[in-house]
Amino acid sequence: MLRSRAHTAYLLLSLTTLFWAGNAIVARALYASIPPVGFAFWRWVVASAMVLPFAWPRLRTDWRALALIVGGFVLFHRNEAPGVD
Repeated sequence: MLRSRAHTAYLLLSLTTLFWAGNAIVARALYASIPPVGFAFWRWVVASAMVLPFAWPRLRTDWRALALIVGGFVLFHRNEAPGVD
């Protein structure tokens, strides 16, 4: 059991590194055709679509957490976007 958890942890850490590196490569490749704000938007859409099936049962019952997540995301990017130019 412990060995299986260790393998899972190493797999997830490796996938995190792979996704992060892939994001940097894709961002550099698409820099000229997609503006940074648009790229950030689509990155969040894809990430949310991947996480939502796992998080939805919890978020459906705890609507305050969903409100905090959406509100924090909107306010953070609202304050960040004017400096992107």
